[in-house]
Amino acid sequence: MKIGYFSPLIFLTLFGSCKDDKESAVLFGSQECRSDEKMVKSVNNQNGIIFYHAGEEKYGISYGITGTYDSVDVGFLCEIPDSLQQTGLQVVFSGNLFSFDKKPPAILAGQTYYYLDVTDLKLR
Repeated sequence: MKIGYFSPLIFLTLFGSCKDDKESAVLFGSQECRSDEKMVKSVNNQNGIIFYHAGEEKYGISYGITGTYDSVDVGFLCEIPDSLQQTGLQVVFSGNLFSFDKKPPAILAGQTYYYLDVTDLKLR
């Protein structure tokens, strides 16, 4: 058996697809408007509601934090497919949340704002 034939195959397998998985898996989200690339947390198969925030002029997805009665995370999207631009649309989604660098007007107690990159989304 000649090892010389297997070396390129092993090299390509290990290093041939060195793409950043987080970026390649994003369906839509906040890449166009966020300035901070620091991911704060991820969510997986989370129930949420799509809404439009007039002050920010952006759509987002909000969801309640499990184990609390008044805590809500809000993920703003800079891009969202036209078919999902419906306030009140219930979804199940996965994604990555990034630091939100400004405070939107009329913030409610218990809300925390982020930028959101969606990696998976289904209608509920």
